[in-house]
Amino acid sequence: MCAKRSIRSQRKSYTEIVSIPKVTRHKWGISCVSCTVKIDKGALRAAPCGHYYCKSCILCMCRLALGDRALVPLRCCKKELPDDYVREALTRPGDYAKYQKLAMEKEWKKSDLESDAEYTETVKAIGAKQCPGCGIGVQRDFGCVHMACPNGHQFCFTCLSLWGSCRCSLIPEAELREILGE
Repeated sequence: MCAKRSIRSQRKSYTEIVSIPKVTRHKWGISCVSCTVKIDKGALRAAPCGHYYCKSCILCMCRLALGDRALVPLRCCKKELPDDYVREALTRPGDYAKYQKLAMEKEWKKSDLESDAEYTETVKAIGAKQCPGCGIGVQRDFGCVHMACPNGHQFCFTCLSLWGSCRCSLIPEAELREILGE
């Protein structure tokens, strides 16, 4: 019980974390925003938001991310940490490749901005469809209805379901008749 209480008392709210000064300077140098230890110049890593991390904390964040997909990509104040930091930290064979795979497989979210309504109309007007995974416009000129958007989502152009989960014809009947000269 005591351990749980002390851990809870050490937890900080999001507001407390965000309000941490960008650079904690002491007369002896700069401190890591995560562990609060003084950082030597060689181990100093600046996040895009202005906070500073030590190499050890970045390594810890990377290892945690390998076990929890929700932490990929690594962020501070909602800004991605540079990929160079991740590559530098993940030196064990296969770790960086696993991190990259998690980053590539990260679920894409469709935007719900009102400004996207115009984009949707433009996509429809040119005979294209929006990828059900990420919303990007994809145009099909001819051939198979199996589509892959630039973000790697695969789907059926006819019904927009996940590729392989529908029973649509690989080539629409009208196109097949045209190809066969019927």
